[in-house]
Amino acid sequence: MRILDELSEREKRQLEIMDLYNDGYTYKDIGIIMFMNENTIKGIVKNWIDSLPAPNREIIRKIHRQASFSRKDIRKAIDYEAKKEIGDKAFILKNRSIYNTKRNGDIVLKDESEIGCSVSFDTPRKLINENKEIEYKNLKDEEIKLEVLSFYSRKNRDKLN
Repeated sequence: MRILDELSEREKRQLEIMDLYNDGYTYKDIGIIMFMNENTIKGIVKNWIDSLPAPNREIIRKIHRQASFSRKDIRKAIDYEAKKEIGDKAFILKNRSIYNTKRNGDIVLKDESEIGCSVSFDTPRKLINENKEIEYKNLKDEEIKLEVLSFYSRKNRDKLN
């Protein structure tokens, strides 16, 4: 008989949560994987760590930090390799059918329901238009508009100081 067969469902779930925690996942990531609330995960991990002797607590936290750093490094390397071949702008220009353009010129990825398929993690979600013009709110009174503009002119700036 295996040891896992003797554990209750709650203990199995807690064991899986702690495995993910020791692999460097954040509370939010664990919550998404386990279909649980982030605060619930925090409570389970905190209770489990608090039940350990003091030296073991530090070891567990150290293992989590090291695994977390290595996960971040791996993620950076994967993102770098994905972007090395083709940049976000070039990718968006080649695949215009999965993007919408907003009024201000920003290009945004369509919903998966609109596209009809899932999108990989390295697909650019948004491309911000750097050349968009600044929108000024129309003032009702033209005199106020002129007064505001003249207040910020170079001639008046010297008078203020």
